[in-house]
Amino acid sequence: MNMAFVKWRLSLVSLLIAATLTGCMVGEHELGGQGSNTVRFSLSVPGVAVPRRGATRSLTEAQEQAVEDVEILVFDTEGENAGKLHARKKATKVTGTTFEVEMPEGTYDLMVLANASAIVDAAGLAPKGTTWDVATAAMTHAATGKWTAPTVPMFGYLKGRTIDGTTSLTGDDAIDMHRML
Repeated sequence: MNMAFVKWRLSLVSLLIAATLTGCMVGEHELGGQGSNTVRFSLSVPGVAVPRRGATRSLTEAQEQAVEDVEILVFDTEGENAGKLHARKKATKVTGTTFEVEMPEGTYDLMVLANASAIVDAAGLAPKGTTWDVATAAMTHAATGKWTAPTVPMFGYLKGRTIDGTTSLTGDDAIDMHRML
């Protein structure tokens, strides 16, 4: 097994355990006072991972594709805070791979994270201070052995997306998700 992959998986498991043990909760963070809109999102989740030769499956197909919680990291694209975290938004009304989020109006880069709330909490990302690159690095982890958590953390992103009263990211605009494992 590739040593970098082993380290990546070990770090992920350690981070999840640490976040669970601390019981730390980070609320929604948002800067500014511009208008907001409820935006409907859909996720396009990856198919079932094929185990490498000799490996066994530890999760069912439904578990690999399940989405229990979704957070969106919203990054400014303009002004003095361009490239920095603007807000952390939690999804509501999660039904399968569809959900709603109250989003600020404007043009943003969006990092969508499914089943990763504990990872985001442990990363301690702060508005105005966290860049896209820092957030991406915080979501990169290592683990060893089988993944036994009930769901698989996933990520997806949209760059330069305008959020207004007509925004709906469903159907052909669904966000392509990738496993973080």
